[in-house]
Amino acid sequence: MKRRDFCGMVGLNMLLANAAFAQSAYPDRPIKFIVPTSPGSGPDVLARGVGQLLSASMGQPVVIENRPGAAANIGFNAIAKAPADGYTIGIVPNQFSINPLLYKLQFDPSKDFEPLCLIAKGAMVLVTRPTLEVTDLKSFLQLARSKPGGISYASAGTGSPHHMAGALLESISDTKLLHVPYSGVAGAVTAVLGGEVDATFMAAQTAAQHVKSGRLRGLAVSTKQGSKVLPDMPSADSAGLPGFDVGFWFGLMAPVGIPPAVLQRIRTEVQSALSNTELTSSWAKAGLEPFYLPRAEFAAMIQEDLERWSTLIKRFDIKIE
Repeated sequence: MKRRDFCGMVGLNMLLANAAFAQSAYPDRPIKFIVPTSPGSGPDVLARGVGQLLSASMGQPVVIENRPGAAANIGFNAIAKAPADGYTIGIVPNQFSINPLLYKLQFDPSKDFEPLCLIAKGAMVLVTRPTLEVTDLKSFLQLARSKPGGISYASAGTGSPHHMAGALLESISDTKLLHVPYSGVAGAVTAVLGGEVDATFMAAQTAAQHVKSGRLRGLAVSTKQGSKVLPDMPSADSAGLPGFDVGFWFGLMAPVGIPPAVLQRIRTEVQSALSNTELTSSWAKAGLEPFYLPRAEFAAMIQEDLERWSTLIKRFDIKIE
């Protein structure tokens, strides 16, 4: 064998060996999950559930680090700035596709992140105070059309998913509602329970307990597929708002630049974790459903959301004060 060919084969074998070693060696230390919301929140519940299963399957602890604040932007920034070595993963809610349209960010959502996969979805429910003279979505829309700007709805803040759901309702139904932003979900829920506002979009699991107790009236589920926690409630799409389909989604993100073999290992382990029946049952109690989408489809979904929310934000001149 010629010396040049022999050296080439040795070099190739060394590269393959190094690649195999790098893949088999990961992970060799704890993995960190950055959660851009508070402990006990939806993203936190999801991160802890997946993290526990990944710890068991990958043989390393998964540490949860909550980085709430600034409408989740503090956590998003921490994910983007983390080392691209596979040891820091972030879970992002759908604020990720809204915030870039409203805030001046310290990161570029299209360049600084590597989408891993979508892991879960959740529905909202349009609820009203029980004293509002409506019985279903159609009568709510009729009342709203008869009183432009006279029907109020609460949200968890300007630009929150609840706000975007209200804006989408106005857009599709050609109605005018009065948006009342609060500083968080708790304030919005308290406001509608106390009769300070007429309606709100609320996470399905939270809505279910108040609807079943009679403290609120549920009109429609925000997603086309409905909600397992309120199986008899119609979707908005089927109850008078064709094309209305909006909810919560949650995905995994990593800093851009992580080696492909490491990314593939994470995706494979996460997809396997989402089939765990105990995990599915636990998330169902929180009104969340495991829903896996691979990288390309997840990235396309984010882009579709960016385009949809951009249109609504421009139409309604939504701005962060």
